[in-house]
Amino acid sequence: MSKVNQMHRVELSGPKVYHLPNWADGDDNDRMDVITDIIMRYGRDPKIATKAVEILKKYDIKPRDYVGQAAALLKWVQDDIYYVNEPGERLQDPNYTLKVGYGDCDDMAIVLCSFFESMRLPWKLVISGRAANGKTLRYIHRQGKLPKADWAHIYCMVGAGPFGGGKWYYCEPTIRGVPLGWDVVAAGDQSLPELMKPDASAFGAP
Repeated sequence: MSKVNQMHRVELSGPKVYHLPNWADGDDNDRMDVITDIIMRYGRDPKIATKAVEILKKYDIKPRDYVGQAAALLKWVQDDIYYVNEPGERLQDPNYTLKVGYGDCDDMAIVLCSFFESMRLPWKLVISGRAANGKTLRYIHRQGKLPKADWAHIYCMVGAGPFGGGKWYYCEPTIRGVPLGWDVVAAGDQSLPELMKPDASAFGAP
């Protein structure tokens, strides 16, 4: 078992900000396992569900409008959580991020997926980066073999409803105004400078 997997078994009721000195010891699937554990725990916290419903009511989203729910929660995170870069790697639990109002890409993905989890909307973590040949890649957590790349950014996907079988949409929480379904890899633009000149500290080793 890798040191990252050992670390991901820690008791998550501890500190609100997790400093991860052994973040470099595993691969990116291991890192996404850690983030998944945090999302699954806090997605069952009634405070997260209450905040999600508050947002949906603010945008007048009707019950069972699952795509509308996902779009509204994405927009709120884009607009209300201030994106910042950070030195090294730390992970914030979503309640902490909601309190302070800022975070980096993993913190914003944690908040958004915790909202989705609280609403029983299916979600998946996604990373993007550049291969050695300069091609921009994306990888969905635990789906197939992890390609070799400088992974620089994490975001997510959400399913169209809680009961399966529907369409999946990419979610980019760090860029204000991009709609549900927008994906930086498919767009091929320069909205995320970390993908133009990858820096492993953005998602990989500090």
